[in-house]
Amino acid sequence: MIHDTHLLRFEQMRERLGREFPAFAVPEKGERSPLACGIHVDLAERTGMSTRQAKRFLHVWCRRPRYLEAIVTSTWRVNLEGRPVGIVWPEQRDMAINMLQRGGRGAMAALKRLEKEQFA
Repeated sequence: MIHDTHLLRFEQMRERLGREFPAFAVPEKGERSPLACGIHVDLAERTGMSTRQAKRFLHVWCRRPRYLEAIVTSTWRVNLEGRPVGIVWPEQRDMAINMLQRGGRGAMAALKRLEKEQFA
């Protein structure tokens, strides 16, 4: 039950942020863009969240398989407006692949999508 409550709060926050900031708008296919490093500070300032709340939200957001998949396939990191502001380093890609390999069912689906793209 506690897990369901946290998930509901996360989804409500995701919907709110998706309306306010292009970086959190999730297209129909669920694609995401890697976020700028340190974006929690900007997120907290612009939403009125505490830094801790922003970090907790991003902790969940950035560990989802679609986000990790974006780290592997993208070149650019984006700010809240969705504009490129930095690059994804090879070490970050390696870490994302490692997290996907250790993940569950959703992570395995992401790895299969990545393999299809690689050999397409």
